[in-house]
Amino acid sequence: MDGLADYTTKTGTDPEKPGTRAAFAAELLRTGTATPWPPGRNEPCWCGSGRKYKKCCGRPG
Repeated sequence: MDGLADYTTKTGTDPEKPGTRAAFAAELLRTGTATPWPPGRNEPCWCGSGRKYKKCCGRPG
């Protein structure tokens, strides 16, 4: 996730803990920089691969 490392450094939290990831997601929502979920089939994949969601993480199976 983009920015998670910066967020954990700034807050002094452990990026491996689910609570930290949840707090980071809440911060993204608060600042209006969150990615809507799920992305549209023809939108860029949220993982940052540069591929369309339907050809990357949105593939069934």
